[in-house]
Amino acid sequence: MSFNIDKIAHLSRIAVTAEEQLQLEPKLMTIVAMIDQLQSVDTTNIEPMVNPLTDYLCLRADQGTETNNREKYQAIAPLVASGLYIVPKVID
Repeated sequence: MSFNIDKIAHLSRIAVTAEEQLQLEPKLMTIVAMIDQLQSVDTTNIEPMVNPLTDYLCLRADQGTETNNREKYQAIAPLVASGLYIVPKVID
């Protein structure tokens, strides 16, 4: 099998020198050989793994479980004004 490295490089938007083209073709051949090896495995009695299209998270109802503790937390804050925390300026 032969690869058109120029076309692959153009589609990938990468620049490939002639020297790099000579190195890439054997690597691509190895990748295709590994894919062929994977395709030859018999998977007739093997169940597929979890599929994100069929299995989804079961969500609980969106209900508040915490009480409003704003006054309690602001009582121990260093500076509070109109229900807001006052913090020092960090960016000029």
